[in-house]
Amino acid sequence: MKISIKALLPIMAIFFLAACSSTPEGEQVEANEASEVATGTAGMTYLVNTADSKVNWLASKVTAQHPGTIKLTEGKFVVNNGVVTSGKFTIDMNTITVNDPNMDAENTGKLTGHLKSDDFFDVANYPTGTFEVVSCVPAQGEVDVTHRLTGNLTLKGITKSITIPANIVISETMVQAVSPQFTINRQEWNMTYPGAPDNLINDQIGLRLEVYAAPAPM
Repeated sequence: MKISIKALLPIMAIFFLAACSSTPEGEQVEANEASEVATGTAGMTYLVNTADSKVNWLASKVTAQHPGTIKLTEGKFVVNNGVVTSGKFTIDMNTITVNDPNMDAENTGKLTGHLKSDDFFDVANYPTGTFEVVSCVPAQGEVDVTHRLTGNLTLKGITKSITIPANIVISETMVQAVSPQFTINRQEWNMTYPGAPDNLINDQIGLRLEVYAAPAPM
């Protein structure tokens, strides 16, 4: 069966646009099956400061990139002998914001609503996500990060294990966990909306964690 060049042009255009889509910078992190989480870990508990902690995100499509943030509602780290041994924090998907200076208020509202819809995070059915720490080990031979943080990321009711680069500082008065931007593939969490045929959305989402915690009251 012969296929004309004219018939192939729309298909070629889609692949070309997908290739031109600007992928957010950062290490591409693989998603694996959820890991087993240690229980009953002893140590000092640090509670997350939800006023200052957040998840920064960056999404892209062929014509633009859009940044934003999501707040945390609660969380904690457990530290034993200067090492993070466990922890978990809750991501409030209702607080997702778009912080794009190139967008007016109307389009910002539209994009925020779309992100909350079932095309993406389906916030009505999945109002929160979580990240639960499985392990935290010193980074080997890396200049820009101090640790590799492995944890189970749950979005839209789907839990996957990821290992991310992080800069972690621990003292008697605080735990600070800040990551450089890394990317995850949204398809792994059932976010399959492709975007418009002439403005495809990149599957890679850029994420950057800023988590600050202080000792729990005695």
